[in-house]
Order: sequence, then structure tokens, then C-alpha cells
Amino acid sequence: MAELRISDLSGQPGDQRRVRVSWREERGLPREAEAEFADPSDEGDGERVRWYLEDYAEFPADPAPALAR
Repeated sequence: MAELRISDLSGQPGDQRRVRVSWREERGLPREAEAEFADPSDEGDGERVRWYLEDYAEFPADPAPALAR
């Protein structure tokens, strides 16, 4: 079974946001990438990412495509 993991590596509030994304498949080597964002995030960013990855992926009918854009 494949696994996608997104980890928030940020330190204190106000710091730049660091995120690690890892993808693992049953057979094969894991893949990882890290990114650092200079723009501060707000409280709703995490919820928007969760919605896109979980809810939108499962229920892509209207009006979800407009919201995803």
C-alpha cells in the first residue's frame, strides 16, 4: 500500500514554514522532498491543504473544482 506523508517541520510561530513530503510504495525506495516557504501562513492554510488532499480527492464534483482553483 502506498503512503503519502506531509510533515510540518516549522519551529516557532512567525518562523518560515518548512514542510517535508514523503512518498512510499510497497516496493521501491521512499521519495522525500523538503520545501521552505518565506511567506507567513495563516491559521486556515493547514485546513485548506487537508481539504484538497482528502475531501476534494474523494468528492471532486461541483463546486469543488472552483474551490480547488
